[in-house]
Amino acid sequence: MPTNLTKILKFSLQDKGIDKSVAAYQICRLYNQEIVRLAGSKAGINSQALFFKNKTLFVRVNSSSWACELGLKRKDIIDFINQKQKEKIIERIVFKIE
Repeated sequence: MPTNLTKILKFSLQDKGIDKSVAAYQICRLYNQEIVRLAGSKAGINSQALFFKNKTLFVRVNSSSWACELGLKRKDIIDFINQKQKEKIIERIVFKIE
């Protein structure tokens, strides 16, 4: 019986201990790709996912006004990413002004 390639890859990543790093990368990449659709075209220029750790996504924003603007959309962003990941992987988003 053929083995599902996805299962083999998932097991290999877990076995090597890099599955969480890959998941964190995927979450940051998803945020950076979809933020324009979720919050408008300028959001992609003024924000960028930095890293994901302990169910928290850390996002760099260019100003306090962008932190406020994206803060209003926080729940929508969390719900969207969790839906795409098919699990409740994100619980919080922290916006860091840089």
